[in-house]
Amino acid sequence: MPFDVSRRLAYLAIPLVPIAVAAQVPTLRSQAKPTFTVQHVIEVADLQATPLPATQGQAVTFRFKLKNTGTTVTTGVPWALEVNGVAIGNGTSPGLKPGDGWEATKGWTAVPGAHTVRFVVDPLGTGGASGAAAPLRSRQLGISVAALPATEVRLIDWDAAKQVGMTYANGLQQPSTCNSWTEPINHAGYGANNSYGNEGRIGWIHVGIACAATGGRMNATVFDNLQLRNGWRVKSVSVERTYQYGGDWQYTSTPPGPGADRPRVTLGLWAQAVGSVHLAVKVEIEGPRGTNPYR
Repeated sequence: MPFDVSRRLAYLAIPLVPIAVAAQVPTLRSQAKPTFTVQHVIEVADLQATPLPATQGQAVTFRFKLKNTGTTVTTGVPWALEVNGVAIGNGTSPGLKPGDGWEATKGWTAVPGAHTVRFVVDPLGTGGASGAAAPLRSRQLGISVAALPATEVRLIDWDAAKQVGMTYANGLQQPSTCNSWTEPINHAGYGANNSYGNEGRIGWIHVGIACAATGGRMNATVFDNLQLRNGWRVKSVSVERTYQYGGDWQYTSTPPGPGADRPRVTLGLWAQAVGSVHLAVKVEIEGPRGTNPYR
């Protein structure tokens, strides 16, 4: 039988394939595994202001938020809130897990004009504290505040004045058979009402005396120990007799002059017979709109 050279060569070539593959296996196993960089990345996620548009003197609330968009937990990161480049608030955020956010608010009293509000994380600008690129470390918005008229006129607020130390006195001197009062008209908690001619005088002061025997006398004082602040001054003072019964009641008043910063008013009421008299006292003040007359 003649020798088939082609068949023999084919047989010899079969083991060459696995030998070649086996030689490559160590090379594949020796390749380096890929590495992953883990880090925290604290970015500014939001900045809002309400209400908008705002008007002069209005209370505006800024709401701002941070978020960890990285892959590790971070410790606190410094932040700052600025209006026109001046910080109105700053602090350090709490630690954040990956994907977690943190938000806070800050109040601001609106002043007229155009303003740029900016919330920034890592305010020193190192980049290391937040791990974020510079464009992601801050956010800003523009707001416009409309100006109001320069001044306004209002009645003195009885409660606000008391909170800063205002005092008042009925000043009843005689006799024990008389009753006297000094209180705001139509003010809950003080017992004043619309009677005795006080209709439509909300915010005025009700001063009166009633005697069941031989008359009496009182020296009342309102808005004592009160100094107006921030440019506020007395504009006008009115004292009106709103009710009288019996007796020959008389009264005197010593008001402050226009422009005074102390609105103290003293009143004297007296008579020699049974009866009652009621006075209504109005003190108007004027000052820069949007400012506090008392603090």
